[in-house]
Amino acid sequence: MNSFEKKDLISNVNGYFYLIQLEPDLDPGRFKVGFATSLEDRIRQHKCSAPLLKLKKHWACKSLWEKTIIDCITNDCEKIHTEVFRSTSIDIVIKKCDEFFDIMPKL
Repeated sequence: MNSFEKKDLISNVNGYFYLIQLEPDLDPGRFKVGFATSLEDRIRQHKCSAPLLKLKKHWACKSLWEKTIIDCITNDCEKIHTEVFRSTSIDIVIKKCDEFFDIMPKL
C-alpha cells in the first residue's frame, strides 16, 4: 500500500458527527461540533472541561465530511473557537445537520 492509499484510508474513516451544548443552562446557544470514531470516549473527554455538556444529537458520518459539514451548518453562527460556535437557536443548527445528512449517502 502506497502513502496515498494509506492517507485515503485514514481520512475516510466511519464514525459520528456530533453536536453538544457546552453550558446548556448558562449559555444554551454555545455548542461544539466534531467527528469521533468513538462517541462515548469523545463525550467523556469533553466532560473533563465541560462537565455539564449535553449531547444534542449525532449522525453516522465519514471523517472526510467533517469540515464541509461544519462550514455548511455554522455559516450564520458566531465562531468562538475552532469547533465551538454560538447560535441564536440550537434547533436551527440541528435542522441544518439533519438536512445535510439526509442528502448524504447512508452509512
